[in-house]
Amino acid sequence: MTGKRWIIGGVLLIAAAILIVILGVVFSVSRFNMTQVVMPGTAEFEMASAGKLNLAYEPRTTVDGVLYASPEQPTITFHLESLDGDGEATFRPPLVAVNYSLMGRHGYYIGVAELESGRWKLTGVAAPGDDRSGVYAYGQMSVTSIVIPILIVSLVAAVLAPIGLGLLIVGIVLQVHSRRRARLTSPATPPG
Repeated sequence: MTGKRWIIGGVLLIAAAILIVILGVVFSVSRFNMTQVVMPGTAEFEMASAGKLNLAYEPRTTVDGVLYASPEQPTITFHLESLDGDGEATFRPPLVAVNYSLMGRHGYYIGVAELESGRWKLTGVAAPGDDRSGVYAYGQMSVTSIVIPILIVSLVAAVLAPIGLGLLIVGIVLQVHSRRRARLTSPATPPG
C-alpha cells in the first residue's frame, strides 16, 4: 500500500469520526421534546403509554421568543390529576440531579411521577402572595436518553479518530520515504 492510500484512509477515518459525532449530537438534541409551560397555571396532556413523566424547572429560558429569568429555585407546587378518572399522582424527587442546556433552554429536573396511559392535568400553584411566574417543562423524555447516544458516538469517534490519525502519519512517513528513495536512485542530470 502506497503512502497516498494510507493518507486517504486516515483522512477518511478522521472525517467519518467527525461526521458521526455531528450526526449523533444533532439526532440526540432533536429528540429533546420536553413541553414548556409557564406556571402558575394548568396544562393538559396525554400519556400514550404508561410510564414516567419528568418535570423540569427552567429558571433561565426562552419561550416563544420571550426570555424568562426566574429565581434559581422553583416556587411552584404541582398536582397531577387524571382526566380519565384514574385518580391523582405525585411527583417524587429524581434519583439523579440532571441539568441541561439545549437550544436556548437551561434547566434541571425536579420531579418524576409514574402515570398510567390516558389524559392528565398538571396544575401548578404558587404560594399565597407569590405572584412570580416561572417556566417548567414536562415530558416522558429523560436527559439520559439524549446523553447516552452522544456518549456512544463519542466513544466510536474516540476509536476511529486515533486510528485515522495513525494511518495519516504512516502515510506521510511512507510518502516522504518514497520521495527520498526516488531522489537518491534517480540519475543526476549533468548541468546544461
